[in-house]
Amino acid sequence: METALQKTSVNPLILDANIAARGRRHFPLSLLEKNRDAAIFEDWLSGVFTLPIRYDDRRTTHSIGSFSQGDDVYLSGRIVRIEEKPGAKRSITEAFCEDANGQSFSATFFQFTAYHRRLLSVGFNGVFHGKAKLWRDRWTVTQPEILAYRDMGKIVPIYRRMGKIGTDQIRSTILSILQAMGAEGLRNACPNRIHRLLAACALPDIVEAVRHVHFPRGLEEISDGIDAMKVAEIGWLLEDMNQEVARQQVNVAAASVRVSHELSRSLSSAFPFALSPSQQEAWQAIQIAIEGTQPARMLLLGGVGSGKSAIAYLAALAQVLAGDVRRLALIVAPTTILADQLYDKLLPLAERFQVPVLRAQSKARKNHWPESGIVVATHAYPKDTELWDRVGIAIFDEEHRYGSETKEIPASVHRLFMSATPIPATLAQTRFGGMQILRLQSNPMGRQVECRAISRNQASETLMNVQHTLDAGGKAIVVYHAIDREKPPVIEPAAWIQSHRMGTDQVVLVEHQKSAAEALRTALKAPESAPRTFYRLNKQFSARKIMDAANQDLFGYPVLLYDKDQPDRLFQAERHHLVNAKGEHRRLKSVLDLCRNGLMASMQLLRESEIVQGKDLSEAAPIWEKSFIGKTQILHGKLSEPEKSAILAAFASGEKPILLSTSIVEVGVDIDGVDTIIVGNADRMGVASLVQLRGRVGRRGKPGLCCFIGSGDTDSMDRLERIAAEKDDEKLAAMDFLERGFGALLGKKQSGHKSRIFRLPRDGDLLQDILEKNRELDGIKMIPESAILKGLA
Repeated sequence: METALQKTSVNPLILDANIAARGRRHFPLSLLEKNRDAAIFEDWLSGVFTLPIRYDDRRTTHSIGSFSQGDDVYLSGRIVRIEEKPGAKRSITEAFCEDANGQSFSATFFQFTAYHRRLLSVGFNGVFHGKAKLWRDRWTVTQPEILAYRDMGKIVPIYRRMGKIGTDQIRSTILSILQAMGAEGLRNACPNRIHRLLAACALPDIVEAVRHVHFPRGLEEISDGIDAMKVAEIGWLLEDMNQEVARQQVNVAAASVRVSHELSRSLSSAFPFALSPSQQEAWQAIQIAIEGTQPARMLLLGGVGSGKSAIAYLAALAQVLAGDVRRLALIVAPTTILADQLYDKLLPLAERFQVPVLRAQSKARKNHWPESGIVVATHAYPKDTELWDRVGIAIFDEEHRYGSETKEIPASVHRLFMSATPIPATLAQTRFGGMQILRLQSNPMGRQVECRAISRNQASETLMNVQHTLDAGGKAIVVYHAIDREKPPVIEPAAWIQSHRMGTDQVVLVEHQKSAAEALRTALKAPESAPRTFYRLNKQFSARKIMDAANQDLFGYPVLLYDKDQPDRLFQAERHHLVNAKGEHRRLKSVLDLCRNGLMASMQLLRESEIVQGKDLSEAAPIWEKSFIGKTQILHGKLSEPEKSAILAAFASGEKPILLSTSIVEVGVDIDGVDTIIVGNADRMGVASLVQLRGRVGRRGKPGLCCFIGSGDTDSMDRLERIAAEKDDEKLAAMDFLERGFGALLGKKQSGHKSRIFRLPRDGDLLQDILEKNRELDGIKMIPESAILKGLA
């Protein structure tokens, strides 16, 4: 019987006029008349790109003695007797079996259902799948999955259940979709860029990739197939981004602003300092951008103290003084503290050119906006259309602090975003052609800031650092991640617990614990023989050495592996994960591919540092107040604006030289004499916040000290040490990008991962390869000179 797709001569990609206009890849599921379950997917390709959560390797069965306690096994055998034994709450049924070699094992059922009674009886011959357990000198599998021999000899994808739809129905639905689409239909559904990227990355074409993923014959081809589908997702993001940029350029025009040579020179010479070479380059680039009729979308990237505010003032003044139709400029700050600071510093400069400046008040019922001038506001600025008819440029300072809704302004307005560590969505748009990047030289004034990462058990030395600062007549800021303690992490039914008290790279398995704290207590009380060693997947990795160790280890297989880009999991490697089908030891990349493509079982990894948190602001404040009586005050976001202003005034004057604060001081605190900043629980903060906090000190040429206090956990401290040592703002932005991901490039999500298959930081290496190959393709409006791009690709 012909499918509905075969009956029509219309290309399935253009069955919907709206979809045709967008050039996208939707296939109406109503075409699949025979498969009612197809409605679980939004469109055909969402079904094709639904990945299994794991694969069951049923190619071979296990012989008794070839596995270890806790291994996932397939035992083939015949039931020789069945016994039912009374239990505390219910009876226990045990089926005693023999394999082809006469070796015995049993299958234990705590729930022996009607299905089991119909299927299992003496003489039944089949395969029992479950976790192996040695009990009273006999191997047993508890509550096993029962398989017929026809179910064996293959790798079976297992999909996450969707409501009442199970894995078999999902796989059947995907097969129906693929049969209806056909190979050419699937190829036609993908933009040409995807095919070219797959070829450039030496990966299977999309048809082969889909077959490898959903109907695999071996582990290696699954890994290649999943990588190909990841590349396809990124290819679509690239295509979407280019279409969005093209749409904006075609449909919207901006009011041209022509800055004369005389005005440009007059503006740039108005500062009490000379612009640095990178500031001059950025200023020239902005003049060129706003002179065009296409709306400018620019990202000004520069570290704290690099001079971003000066460029913002120049751009705003140029719009007002040289604009023809639109002579209003808007500067937006994320906090009132920063908005007030920007206003205070802009005012004398604007008065010199007789440009009105308004500090818009967010709570005022109505602000009387000037016809011409500069408005400084917070994110609560009004969105009325009448205002935007007069605005020529909108400048967002510290753009990583906003939600994307704040930055949704009419497309005809020029936009300048400023940040040291731009939010991932913005950085992703920069990479993929949606925004021009302007770079300011890091540390143009030669700031000297010593940055250290120290563990909690060394935190007492920070008291001495602050005392030395005060003795020298300076000021100190002490920052904590939160006012009150955060909620503890949720623990899964089985998890590995890590503590420095167990030794280097040692973990203990705990099961069925009520809380993470209880799990930690249980792990620390475990016998000396309980800790297991895990192996890091890094340059020192050797499958041969690990297998040699496993053969001599009491626990044997599975071997525990750790991938730094998936730090909350430990992977359980069986022998075939370390040796390929040819009997060769796998290389690092091959094992990483298995981990990152879902081809190796994993369990939750919880560190003591996540469970036992450091002090929060409410706990730490009394310690500082007792150590420095009369010299401290507390600042946080719950205070009123007058209270915040009074606290900052007392701090600036030196009356209260120690400021205890949450990360509200991340932006807008530019006060002379701040020589030391202490950041508690720094391992719980993102790169962007840490970079901003470090920038609060050493801003007037005097040496500064910044201390990141971490948990003492090896991986957390390594991360803090890398951030502390890195001074290049663009590399720090790249680190932040990898930690937080793309965000929804075209939507409202700021960070996280819109894609269903591709993940950062897990797939950072693959991203490097994609970006490198993508440079060679036509039609991508990249910024090849971008140092951020070079930092990742």
